[in-house]
Amino acid sequence: MAKVLIPTPLRQFTGKQDAVSVSGGTVGEVLAALITQFPDLRKQIFNDEGKLRSFVNVYL
Repeated sequence: MAKVLIPTPLRQFTGKQDAVSVSGGTVGEVLAALITQFPDLRKQIFNDEGKLRSFVNVYL
């Protein structure tokens, strides 16, 4: 289980939650689980080619 901290501008897409716990063994799996749980986040964190947008930071 991974804890994903949601920045303030994106909380409108997570029901105003500041953190979300999702399952996944890799960063990719965690992001996929996050998008499955909150589909509206897809356009916010991924570009049209499916790559992370340049302003998205991932910290481990």
